[in-house]
Amino acid sequence: MQAIIENADLQQAVKVVSKAIGRKKYFPVLSGVRISGNGTGLEMATTNLEMYAHVYAGGIVENDGHEYTVVSLDSLADIVKALPKQGETVLETSGESIVIGGASLRMMPAEDYPDIDLGEDLQCIARMSGKEIKRIAQRIAATAIKATQTTRPSLTTIHIETRASLAKFIGCDGYRLLIETAKADTDGLTIGVDAQLFKKACSAFSAKDDISIHIASLGDSRTLRITNNAISFDIREISDEFPDYTRVIPTAAFPAATEVVVGVAELLGLVKRAIPCTHPDTHGMTIDLEEGTLTVYASSEKAGDFIDSISAMVRLKVESTDPLESFSLTCDAKMLETFLTGLDDEALRIILTGDLQAMRFEPIEGRACNTFKCLSIPRNSINRVSEVACVGSTPTARLAAKSRIQTRQGGRNDTTLLRSKKPTRVFERNRHF
Repeated sequence: MQAIIENADLQQAVKVVSKAIGRKKYFPVLSGVRISGNGTGLEMATTNLEMYAHVYAGGIVENDGHEYTVVSLDSLADIVKALPKQGETVLETSGESIVIGGASLRMMPAEDYPDIDLGEDLQCIARMSGKEIKRIAQRIAATAIKATQTTRPSLTTIHIETRASLAKFIGCDGYRLLIETAKADTDGLTIGVDAQLFKKACSAFSAKDDISIHIASLGDSRTLRITNNAISFDIREISDEFPDYTRVIPTAAFPAATEVVVGVAELLGLVKRAIPCTHPDTHGMTIDLEEGTLTVYASSEKAGDFIDSISAMVRLKVESTDPLESFSLTCDAKMLETFLTGLDDEALRIILTGDLQAMRFEPIEGRACNTFKCLSIPRNSINRVSEVACVGSTPTARLAAKSRIQTRQGGRNDTTLLRSKKPTRVFERNRHF
């Protein structure tokens, strides 16, 4: 086989297929890339047995056929990086080696490379831009648990289902729930794949690409295919049952008690500044609302304390029998940062429905959004009129934070008084779905 290909196309192809490379020491051939040629040009493919990457690199191929070669991807990448961005490169097989731009690479045993037969029975889930799918993948991956941190495979997945012409992309780790929606092509489809692999695959596409998402079937096995025709990723299905996430979404039986409207940019700025002061493992952050001011607290022994506030608009629901005029809640700052970063909206609603119900972040009602976004996370809530809440990282840190806030705002700085005021109603939700 002999092929002539543009350097830029070759470099891009190697970069893309590297996302599905295998690193298993007991299966060294997975560290290689399969190179073949057909009538449309040069093709490259890699797999780690959980995800498959396939790229049409283009170029002109002579003596093409069904033969393919396997070479070390790391060695190929080192050679390709040294090539100038402009110009062309010749790839030619010679005996047990492949010559690329004058450099010779020894082939790996092609017969040991696993067969990549992914099936062509495709059902289209949705079509969207590269920008949209990259944002969805980033936020969902932040919600799901990594495979090394749980024995429940379903909590590591992005769960996709289509119903009523909507495709829902759902991430859940047992404590937090994120739902994204897009227009669906086919109703009645359901599949779950590893969220981290989904994110890695989506990162290979550019923001301007037109992406289609399919379910590919081959016998009893299924894969999720993400493609723009030139680049395709197939991710194996995780068949573990996904949690019934609908149980934690408040219904009409739990009307909203309070809605807090805040600016996305202002809240994101607070969260980003608070993260360096959060605990490196939990990233715990406390949010207080009192008299139309939303205050963020964070504290750690190494980094110190963070306190800052922004104005917020509070809507008390008339139909609610127990509106929350003020509250205190704790959440994961890193998770909230990832969610807010991908929003195009200028403002969002923080919805508090009632005791033991999840706190929700949703778009403003009546505003046009490309996709519906909903994040539900547990909260520690306090319904109080004059009590001082001490819910957060440590009582001492929260006490000091409250004291400093009052001093800065010209209020009383009475440590004894703060200690003596205990919240009378504290509700905590900390359970798995």
